[in-house]
Amino acid sequence: SNNVKNLIEIGFNANIGKNNLFKNKTIYFNIKKDTQSDIFFVDINDTEEEIDEKELLDNKKIAIVMSILSNIFDRNSFYLPSGRSSYSIFYYYIYQVEKQNKDKISSLLKDISEDNFKEKFEEMSSFSSSYTQPMNSLIDKLYEFQANTKETKYHKDLVSEIKKLIGGEITIKMPKEGIGKKEFYLSLDNGVELPMYLASSNSNQLSTLYLFFKYWANKKNNFLITDEPEENLHPKNKIDLTNSLVKFANRGNKVLITTHSMMIADIVNNYICLSKLNDNDKKDVLKEYGLDEELILNEKDVGIYFFNGEEIKEYSVGEYGVMFKDFVKEQEKIEDLSIKVSDLLFEKYNKE
Repeated sequence: SNNVKNLIEIGFNANIGKNNLFKNKTIYFNIKKDTQSDIFFVDINDTEEEIDEKELLDNKKIAIVMSILSNIFDRNSFYLPSGRSSYSIFYYYIYQVEKQNKDKISSLLKDISEDNFKEKFEEMSSFSSSYTQPMNSLIDKLYEFQANTKETKYHKDLVSEIKKLIGGEITIKMPKEGIGKKEFYLSLDNGVELPMYLASSNSNQLSTLYLFFKYWANKKNNFLITDEPEENLHPKNKIDLTNSLVKFANRGNKVLITTHSMMIADIVNNYICLSKLNDNDKKDVLKEYGLDEELILNEKDVGIYFFNGEEIKEYSVGEYGVMFKDFVKEQEKIEDLSIKVSDLLFEKYNKE
């Protein structure tokens, strides 16, 4: 809408209110967006003067921001970062470091005043987290996980699918007398229990998704964000994993995938194209390829974007699905080289 467009272009002002720490001065943020980029600038100001709240809230900009954030984060948000294969192994050590940093910041906050604010703020910055908030949330989930954590049982079929991909179940062993760290294990079908550091990168990569589907996902209204789900996966496993994510999305959830995989792009495109077939052809294709009807993606429910480091391009869905131009361009280079080398080899062997 135009209101959202204006918000993106010019930013907004937001009154934060009075704070006894700053002697009842009115503290407010001034947030502006650079119209030539996606950078937002935030200035913190204080004033002795009273600010007319109606002036700050005279338009819909703040309401729009709150509406957008509420629409996104009122769901059960869960973020799976890339390179997550080590999380089930090193979560405890990461958590302890983060906790120490937070404790130091809390200690500094107790002694903060208007006179030493700048000095204390700089000192607190040195203890800032090296992990994003979503990454910390995942670490917290693993740290707080208990052996008696109850299964949600909403997505048992998806749990079974991920179990096949990782070769067993993710289990936990609690420390004796509650002292020390708990350990995650891969329990194989033959009864062998492997510590996660001995399990494959494929199993470690998918362990947190397994736990999400089994223990943390609600029945619907979840927001699952997964960064590069294809990491460490065999091509067949990429297909099976994508199928699980598509099914989850079709159950009233939002799934955001960032990927460099042409295979995942093609899979998603196939399922969009399936929705365009007439009913009889659709049933025939599903039967021939052993596909679940839940894999069909309505193009109205899918948004596809390409990031090239400088701009965001939206890919539209045409009569034959989505043309992933940037992926296809690189794929064609590989194919051209393959044809060229094959032709030269053919000439060489025929001369001999």
